[in-house]
Amino acid sequence: MIEAIEPSSWRDLQNVVAQILREAGVTTAVEKTIQTVRGEVSIDVWAHDPTATPTQTYLIECKRWRARVPQTIVHAFRTVVGDSGANWGAIISTAGFQKGALIAAESLNVRLLSWTEFQALFAERWFSHYFVNEIAKETDPLLEYTEPINSRIFRKADLLSEASRQEFRRLRDEHQAIGTLCLLYRAHAIDSLRLVIGKNQPTVMPCLPLRKTVGTFLSAEGVAVADKILDASSYRTLLESIIREAQKAIAQFDELFGERA
Repeated sequence: MIEAIEPSSWRDLQNVVAQILREAGVTTAVEKTIQTVRGEVSIDVWAHDPTATPTQTYLIECKRWRARVPQTIVHAFRTVVGDSGANWGAIISTAGFQKGALIAAESLNVRLLSWTEFQALFAERWFSHYFVNEIAKETDPLLEYTEPINSRIFRKADLLSEASRQEFRRLRDEHQAIGTLCLLYRAHAIDSLRLVIGKNQPTVMPCLPLRKTVGTFLSAEGVAVADKILDASSYRTLLESIIREAQKAIAQFDELFGERA
């Protein structure tokens, strides 16, 4: 999942829903008043997707109720979606939906989603649009410091004292694994992988936690990676952990060179 923790209130739920959509490249507004043929209506999350062809607008209602959402709510929301001219609507409920609501939605342009199902619906797009771009933006210097051949960095390292050159080599060895992770989870790497597995295949998102996959290989090679990265149970936690560790490594290299090399 994108998020590790379920939102604690309906307001938190709608804010996190809007955040995920924005990070996935969708324009959003929270508690937006829209005009319908029957008058003004307030919508928890209004979303417009400019990248779809044709562009799409969808409305989302967030229900953090103790009880399951009934059929009447679905029909009422269907009317709002239709009267507003939106392409489709979704109701996100943390408590689920009554049987009648599920049956009613089968023939409507309203999707009934759990919190987990909403995240799954946008996970691929969020990863491709946000995760890989944040990795690139926040960790570029580490790739330069740790990549196998970088003549510019090596020329600067040659100007250091012998002790500092040894420390440079030690830091490169120490942070090679996190540098490799940052390289793997970048847009160009994902695009290259798609050329191999097929353009119509979904982006290869890492299976979490990494300890069960990548971690097994790294342990066998004697390579150390922070536990927070290996044990991350959500993609946002993984992203934040990788960036945090990468920036700590970058700071060590910067200190060695006395500046950003």
